[in-house]
Amino acid sequence: MDLSMRCGLTLVLVTWLIITAQAAVPQVTSISPKSGSINGGTRVTISGSNFARNQFNFGAGNEHLGSKVKMVSLEIFECDIHPDGSHETQITCYTRPMPIGEYTIKVSVDGEDVDESNYCSDAANCIFTVSQDHTPTIVSVSPRTGMPGTFLEVKGNIITSRYASNEPDVEADSILRVYYGGQKCELRDEEADEMYGISFENNFGYFICRTEGTYIGVNDVNFLVSHTYGRSLPDPAIKHVHSNGIGIFQSFTEIHNISQHTGSTAGGTRLTLMGQHFDDTDSPVSVLVADEPCVVVEPISDTEIVCDTPVDSSGSSHYAGSRGFYVYIVNGTTSLAAVDKNTASVVHVDESWWSASNWGSHAVHMVGYFVPLYSGTYKFCVKAASSATLYLSPDHDPNNMEMILKERGSTCDGKESSPKSLTAGNKYYVEIQYGSSASDSYVGLVAHLMETDLTEEDTGMAEHEIQDLVFTSTVSTEIQRITVSSSSASGRSDVQRVTISGDPSAYFVIGLDGVFTLPMTLTTMIDASKVKAELEKLPSITFEVQVEIEAPGNDVSLVITSAAPQGSISAFEGRVVGGASPTDLTFTVTSVTAGAPDMSTFSLSMMGIPTEPIAAEASAADVEAALEKLFSVRCHEQLSNGRETNFESDASWMNGRVSDTEPFCGRYSVMNPTYIHHKGYGQRSTGIPISSSSNRYMCLAYKGLGKVRLVKFRFTYKAVDDSDQTDQVTFTVSNDNPETWSFHCEDVYTLIQAKVTGSRFVSEWAQAYREDTDEDLWIDQVVFNRVTPVPDGQMDAIKYLRMPQAQPSGAFMESISVTGTYPTFDIELTPHDCGYDFPLFQAGPGLPVKVSRQQSASPPIAGSYSVSFNGDTTPDRIAVSVKVEADNLIGGLSSMSVGFTEVEATGTCSAFTFRVKMVSTSGNQNMMTLDGSRLTGDGVSASVE
Repeated sequence: MDLSMRCGLTLVLVTWLIITAQAAVPQVTSISPKSGSINGGTRVTISGSNFARNQFNFGAGNEHLGSKVKMVSLEIFECDIHPDGSHETQITCYTRPMPIGEYTIKVSVDGEDVDESNYCSDAANCIFTVSQDHTPTIVSVSPRTGMPGTFLEVKGNIITSRYASNEPDVEADSILRVYYGGQKCELRDEEADEMYGISFENNFGYFICRTEGTYIGVNDVNFLVSHTYGRSLPDPAIKHVHSNGIGIFQSFTEIHNISQHTGSTAGGTRLTLMGQHFDDTDSPVSVLVADEPCVVVEPISDTEIVCDTPVDSSGSSHYAGSRGFYVYIVNGTTSLAAVDKNTASVVHVDESWWSASNWGSHAVHMVGYFVPLYSGTYKFCVKAASSATLYLSPDHDPNNMEMILKERGSTCDGKESSPKSLTAGNKYYVEIQYGSSASDSYVGLVAHLMETDLTEEDTGMAEHEIQDLVFTSTVSTEIQRITVSSSSASGRSDVQRVTISGDPSAYFVIGLDGVFTLPMTLTTMIDASKVKAELEKLPSITFEVQVEIEAPGNDVSLVITSAAPQGSISAFEGRVVGGASPTDLTFTVTSVTAGAPDMSTFSLSMMGIPTEPIAAEASAADVEAALEKLFSVRCHEQLSNGRETNFESDASWMNGRVSDTEPFCGRYSVMNPTYIHHKGYGQRSTGIPISSSSNRYMCLAYKGLGKVRLVKFRFTYKAVDDSDQTDQVTFTVSNDNPETWSFHCEDVYTLIQAKVTGSRFVSEWAQAYREDTDEDLWIDQVVFNRVTPVPDGQMDAIKYLRMPQAQPSGAFMESISVTGTYPTFDIELTPHDCGYDFPLFQAGPGLPVKVSRQQSASPPIAGSYSVSFNGDTTPDRIAVSVKVEADNLIGGLSSMSVGFTEVEATGTCSAFTFRVKMVSTSGNQNMMTLDGSRLTGDGVSASVE
């Protein structure tokens, strides 16, 4: 063989080796499903190649062998491998309980992690999402106690009414299995070949299952749902604390009979107990006779227990007996003294709760023994429809009982007994005496253990310590007094010359006090009466004006004579609009004749913004109306032409109406509303007709970082077959400047014509959907009209059609109230968000006005505070934020022995509360203390409750 042939063979061999090595690289291509339950149990299939052939990893040093899967987010969770469903191209695993969120799938094969480059080409295909929507839930299981074989009714979001063993459709979601502890709870009656009961509708349902097995003890109940779901999550409130554990259902045994009913006081009598479900799985059987141990003779059977009785050494005539309470009842009276336990009716309840409906008058004695599970301090509470008295004995003897509480009501808030120190395992006689005529009568006993290691996550019977940090201050409104002086004078009109020079085709507007006319050009400015009409539409002009036009052409002068009762007015001004450059036109304003007031009116201003002239001899209501407008955005009438929804008055369909931010027009806008337009309900239901000549345009103002993602407009119409139909169209708007008001008009008639064929189009409602639901969106001035307020090319003029509202020191007004009679009025301003440090109103032209401050608006609570707990103090003082938020407090508490907390912030800048739930600790805790010495405000106090 020559050299060239040998080289060729070598090259072929090397190539083959390279291909083989590349083919062995594990690859993940997809996962299914991509979502599952908070409580785990979701069966996830990972598809790909070159996974482990089998999961055999027994023996020391082999633990790494096989395929392994992890769910990775802020925490890492194993996904438990299902060996029978795993091979070279597939891995099957079951998720564990995990918090809500997105998790990245990470796979290792024989101890080697799959390289990041070898996961799904589309990263979204390798993301697993844990969500509430994919979590079956259990909100109740009844009964809570019973013998093995008991039928359970389970309620909650059970996802489906299909049961896997009863449904051939494997593609449909179905309940795979119901677990009762380690046993099965069967939903299907095999003999009758039917379900015991199952129903599901509108995210809620129930099923009935029969418990299996003979186990006596505490069991959890859960079920598995196929596909994108998994294991059910029980409400912690249904997990109860029992003497033998925490769980949802407690099974118990039953004694039918005993072999003999008498025996020697010296003990030694052999006693046989007959019954069913005698189970010693968890612990040896214990039998008590006269509260003393009866020695069990092993072995026991499922139906018999044999024991030798003890010596009768107690000498007691009172014995606790078995579980539950006896309820002695006398009807026809509410007198507690009428209850004779020898003659009264008696019922047994398994829990410390009794209820009845429509019984008329009745008196009840509810008696039993409280046997603490834990030694510690207890507080007792009675929940009752009418007044109930609770008695507690320091031991098992009823003769020693003392009254410790007399209360009524459905909660325990502030209604607990004084603390009682009790010992675990001891028996304490309890009696509740209760009389009532309530149609829905109930009485029950609640015991609170103050020191415990159990938390809300363990059982709904436990509560985390909750303490309120309460901050208050003295709240004062702003009150200013105005006194109008009488005077007389001859008025004089104000005359100004406005000269406009430049491009005759450029669009411009003329305004007074911050609000302007509709766009015009020098070329079209030839009719003085039209200019007069435009000026008199301004909300800042409430008087007659006369206009003369001088030298029409490239340079135009307007001589404007204003018959303002206040005499002198502000200077007119001009703005270039319609896309023209500001340098295309120049505006020169000169005063020809300064106006003089005729003393028939007076006016006020705030922050340079004036009221309308207020007539002499005005009433308090007249002054209040003028001030309402001062603190509103006064808009050009063009923005209201048509069919308008301006949110100034409330309506049944309206929500989110606010006045704590600048509106587009008026005093109110709506924040994050459900509807921005609605035809209304019942007799007030009046939709807006939409046609080519009427209301074809829908206009709206909007602002906010929430941004408008989509506007949906729903309408009714007559179809070509004369049937009544409903449909909808959508449109988008520009979100270029979300922090300021924008205005948009949409030709909805054209959209409708492109969508359906018909006639008589009438609006039903409109909605604006947010792009970012974590941010806010405000909507105002929704108007339907046959034309837009200004032509498309001049929409930048919209912003000039609004006269700014007064915002003293940046504050918005919640309310304005005026009291008094002419000439003296008190103006009370109630600001939003603790606005304060307001300037005085200024007197405008007209009658002289004296202004004085009667009361200053109070400032917000500011400064800083510290929190102490068990001798530990926040390392840094906690600053009070402008907005009532809990973030600063949570950060401070987390660095202390308080640990992890959940904090709910409520209130306003002048009075707020932080409700602190101590999640890292359990049981009753010492009170935190507050140092508020560095807080500022009026009459500030800080306390812990």
